[in-house]
Amino acid sequence: IGHNYSAKSDYPKALEYFHKALKIYVDIGNNKGIASVTNNLGIVYYNQSDYPDALEYYTDAIKIYDEFGDKQNMARVTGNIGNVYNDQHNYPKALEFFKKSLLINEEFGNKIGVATVTGNIGEVYQRQSNYQKALEYYFKALKIHEEIGDRHGVARVTGNIGNVYTKQRNYVMAMEYARKALK
Repeated sequence: IGHNYSAKSDYPKALEYFHKALKIYVDIGNNKGIASVTNNLGIVYYNQSDYPDALEYYTDAIKIYDEFGDKQNMARVTGNIGNVYNDQHNYPKALEFFKKSLLINEEFGNKIGVATVTGNIGEVYQRQSNYQKALEYYFKALKIHEEIGDRHGVARVTGNIGNVYTKQRNYVMAMEYARKALK
């Protein structure tokens, strides 16, 4: 129910149901459930731009996932923390957490995670106007998205590449990548 309210952007209701779920998981001692709901609470706070609470819940979720060695979810939540710092324009911290997430994803072979986080790193460099590095990471992400057949990821990263070319005033390449992304 919390997920449904979150999808509708009814965050007060989403929080209400996620807190109910958290209490139940705590009462029955289900640490995996506690970690999952804690991450979901972080997502709801993040979606409301309540970054301090988002970071608190994400940090708690990582600690729990670490206790039982759930690397996949550790990588995802670490990436969520990178998103918080990226939105706050704290680019050194964003890169720190995205690179941690990237290493964890590479460690257990999660290609979609590697592709997503690689693209996120490209976005950080783009926001810093380091277009050379942005393109380097975007092209790495694009290659992986293509290899795994993730059309949504291919479109998103291709559009981002076009945006970098626009920033560089290379309008021919910008149009080429915008058309590819649209296609």
